[in-house]
Amino acid sequence: MTGRIRLWSGYILFFYVVTHLLNHALGLISLRVLEIGRVWFVFVWHNPLGQTVLYGALITHFFLALWSLYRRRTLKLSRWEWAQWILGASIVPLGVMHVVGTRLAHELYDVQAGYPWVLGSMLVGGWTAILRQFSLPLIVWLHACIGLHFVWRLRPWYREWLPVLYAFALIVPIAGIGGAGIALRDVADLAQRPDFLAELFARAQVPTLDQIANLYAIADALQYGALGLL
Repeated sequence: MTGRIRLWSGYILFFYVVTHLLNHALGLISLRVLEIGRVWFVFVWHNPLGQTVLYGALITHFFLALWSLYRRRTLKLSRWEWAQWILGASIVPLGVMHVVGTRLAHELYDVQAGYPWVLGSMLVGGWTAILRQFSLPLIVWLHACIGLHFVWRLRPWYREWLPVLYAFALIVPIAGIGGAGIALRDVADLAQRPDFLAELFARAQVPTLDQIANLYAIADALQYGALGLL
């Protein structure tokens, strides 16, 4: 029973990541189209029902994954299982920083955490922030694809559909990361204008230094808590 619940919570999270990456992919067209796509993304996921389903699935998947680890009598795993566990553990620090810096910042301090805010913050944060943001969807995607492969590999239809699924597994993250990269380049070009970033952050209602410190403290507490559970 717990395995089935963990599987369906994973399906929900996978669908969320797919829609998120497809929204990113609109950056291949323009930054304006990317923001328009975000309106629909927010409509689906940021309403009370969407939030309940998303965060319920996230918490459920995390704790059931830990439970499956606690129940093991040995840590003798295959290479693919080790890869999935390492990727899953890597999601925690990257995902916590992203959620705290966007969704929680909006809830606590009314930060308008749209793409201009995220992309502008990446420019200010430098290569460390850029690598952190771009590695998160890739790590999540690899973790999900390994999990789906283990679930589906014995299904009779899987081998027949494998070429289509393989193409999907390549195209979606490439398009999403590529769209986000082009959007970041567009924001970097606009940032050459005097006071552009200052105006962008003013519209986004950037938190104060004390509020930023509080957000980092919350992120640290969540990461240490997850590490303690692991």
